[in-house]
Amino acid sequence: MKCRQFRIAAIVLAVTVMLVMLSQAAFAGDNEQGNGEDEHAVRTVLMYLCGSDLESDGGMATFNLKQILGANFSSDDDVRYIVMTGGTAHWQLDDDDNSENENGYLVFPEGVTVPDDAVYVANPDVYGDPHSQISNMYNQIWEAKGADAHENAGKMVLIDGDGITGSSPKQSFDELMSDPDTLRAFINYGVQNYPADNYDLILWDHAGGPANGFAYDMHDLNGVGMMPFSGIVDALTNNVLRNTDDPGALRKFDLIDFDACQMNTVELNLALADLTDYYIASAENEPGYGQEYSGWLNLIGEDPEVNTFDLGKRIVDDFNAFYEGGLGEGQEGTLAVVDTKRLIESGFVQSLMEMKDLLRQQASQGLYYDEFTSALNSIRYGQYMNYFDLGNLASLISVVNMEVTQDELDKDHISTENVYSAAGITEQICGILQNPDIVYAKGTSGITSRGKLYRNGDGELEIGNLHTSGMYMFFTTTDVIDKSGTLLSYCDEVDKVIEIMPDDSRTQFLKEYVDALTDYTLIASAGRAVNWLITEDNIDRKDIDYAKVKEHWTEGDESLTWTDWGSLVKPLYEIRTGGESEETKEWLEGIIKQQTEEAVTLENVSARKAKTKEGTGYKVRISNTKARAVDNVLREVNIEFSALENSIKDEFESETQEMIRRSIGFNSGYFSGHISKDDIDMETATADDIIRWYNRNESNWDIDAPESKWYAVKEAPWRGYK
Repeated sequence: MKCRQFRIAAIVLAVTVMLVMLSQAAFAGDNEQGNGEDEHAVRTVLMYLCGSDLESDGGMATFNLKQILGANFSSDDDVRYIVMTGGTAHWQLDDDDNSENENGYLVFPEGVTVPDDAVYVANPDVYGDPHSQISNMYNQIWEAKGADAHENAGKMVLIDGDGITGSSPKQSFDELMSDPDTLRAFINYGVQNYPADNYDLILWDHAGGPANGFAYDMHDLNGVGMMPFSGIVDALTNNVLRNTDDPGALRKFDLIDFDACQMNTVELNLALADLTDYYIASAENEPGYGQEYSGWLNLIGEDPEVNTFDLGKRIVDDFNAFYEGGLGEGQEGTLAVVDTKRLIESGFVQSLMEMKDLLRQQASQGLYYDEFTSALNSIRYGQYMNYFDLGNLASLISVVNMEVTQDELDKDHISTENVYSAAGITEQICGILQNPDIVYAKGTSGITSRGKLYRNGDGELEIGNLHTSGMYMFFTTTDVIDKSGTLLSYCDEVDKVIEIMPDDSRTQFLKEYVDALTDYTLIASAGRAVNWLITEDNIDRKDIDYAKVKEHWTEGDESLTWTDWGSLVKPLYEIRTGGESEETKEWLEGIIKQQTEEAVTLENVSARKAKTKEGTGYKVRISNTKARAVDNVLREVNIEFSALENSIKDEFESETQEMIRRSIGFNSGYFSGHISKDDIDMETATADDIIRWYNRNESNWDIDAPESKWYAVKEAPWRGYK
């Protein structure tokens, strides 16, 4: 849209200040369009809309706002939809010259303060007219009116135009939407000024789960970063809904909905169970256009008292339909609604606690192959994040694959039982996650696991791929070196969240689960060191011990500040035992001895070009090791398989060599790898066949011809993810 001619209007300042005192923080905001007691609604929807680059670059918030304004939910005052806008460099809502709404989508009532900031006057083409566009310089509060409203139908009506925290105007640079206090202030504002029987909270923007948080504000000039996990929980815990000394008077949100990436996690479900009756979020990266708003808003327009779990199911169904055959076809996503009360009452926490105890028990005994492989064969959300589908993990971990004794292999029939199946972990956890009255989840067809041998929710053995359970769990694995500090950030945030939550079984689990994560991360880090010492430093296996591994941990490129020791291992020691204890060193000494005996060197790997029907591909053979080293290419279970972490001999040019190293076992867009059918045909294999294949001493892989050339790859349209 062309910028409208800037006109300086005489605005009468009529400010009514309301102060809401909290024990944790003070809140005051302009309430220029107050709401009387006679306007008590059945349902108030509060939408915290941090536009970020999703809006400035892609108009994705505008896309959702138009859905909202086109829905029918405003025929009376039973439903109020309050939106806070901010966090982006440019709003596109009023940029539609073909708007069906006369004079655009925005209404600026007289008496609502919109500052005539000097920067607007000097740069109208950049910042627009603050009296005709959503401000890029101030967070603002609007009421969204449905298409059936008697007044201002299909429009956004400005309520507060100059920031929300404080009694005087405050620019967005000083009121970041990634600040928990800003979120808290918005909740307080909405609850105080738009009283209702039920409150729904929608949190819209980028997110990254418990390790990374929520909301990217483009006004963040000082690198504050996203709102952390602990900040989210704090803002949702300490606000006017919860500000009472009378437990019987505590209020919950009816629904909390993260229209954002990677927020349906075990940790958030546990932390928010006391704060909302129902929780909606995506486990996977959510496409930038997010959820679909028309259908469920029409539903509450018809019946504002609709059962909220049914409302959540409608949101999930509409989301899935939008990306599975609808306007968003071609993009993948997951969404789930959780009945938080039933989740906690189901024994979910107790099941997690039992699984955690077994994880630690296995790690202490050097039995960790099935655990790492179960994670790597699960759906992994957020690409390289340590976020693994909980249902997949519980299904795969309950089958013995790699930890089979020779006595068992010599039998005609191999037992698939292990400590997890004996404890009924799959039946417990998957039984809960697959109960649609507790967790109602859907994922698009492209989101599947690489799992092959697993237990279903009834504990029965099956072969095939798994689909989303709707919820993930943070776990560590061997294929990504945590240079971003994700694990340590996770541990730090969990510690802070525990201080906010009630002291009960949920906090006990979270605290003790951190210990399990440190165990497996130390195992993986030791494995990487062993891998390097054998392959790169040519150290004789018999000379590798804890001292050698620690020496490697402390080494680093002088140009880098990151080392395994200083940035990962030492902090993990502090978490696990308060320092480098003799107990931990003794345990790792045994792990390292096991790893040095089982590691694979480059001499175990051969590769050659091979003709396939698609063209020239490759054959890769790994010998003198168990096939468990490479299934789905656990290429960085370096504990066992060092070769692919570095190279496949020197037979290929460096670029091709790197492409093959990165692409065995998965489709990188250039090569696709799979187990040779000379070894095993997974489509017809039995459980015995698969377990015997895992434990054989040779593995063959077929690498198809390239699917595309580097130079032929074109830049795809920018879609963006939340």
